[in-house]
Amino acid sequence: MVLAATCSQNCNFEISMNGVRKQQNDSINYLCVIIDNKLSWKPQISCHSGKLSQACGVVCKIRHFADMKILRLIYFSLFHSHLQYCIIDGGRAHKTVIRPVQALQNRILTYMTFSNRTSSANNIFKLLKILKVPDLYQLNLKSLCISIMPISCPLLSITFFQNCTTYMIIAQDNKF
Repeated sequence: MVLAATCSQNCNFEISMNGVRKQQNDSINYLCVIIDNKLSWKPQISCHSGKLSQACGVVCKIRHFADMKILRLIYFSLFHSHLQYCIIDGGRAHKTVIRPVQALQNRILTYMTFSNRTSSANNIFKLLKILKVPDLYQLNLKSLCISIMPISCPLLSITFFQNCTTYMIIAQDNKF
């Protein structure tokens, strides 16, 4: 295997194995996680946005025939499951990258409650006891830190974990 690099502003690598030159890709799909060469998570989020949009369509069609319990069940099975997948990695992306996902989450909640699309979604989140995308990221990040931290290790930063119990209570309420 031979690596050759030419650096100006961007580093371009040429990889050849047994004399065969390998082509450089902008992104790679590994275990349904799309990682691009800039680690911006845009391809991953755009892929999930299509699936989340389909879930919005399902809720919009079925909301006239189902009660809130069924709609929450559909939300957590179709929408939240895609949202939960890779939130630890994709949640660190820039706000402009995550904004379409937040907009889709607001849209599905307004469909579920028959609310006006221009009204604020904050009250709907509280009413349905559903976490917003940044809060879901914080919950999963804190849960990961707690799970990998040894029991004998003292908490280094109390402020990092201060909202964790609130998130945990909301997450426990959302389990069926």
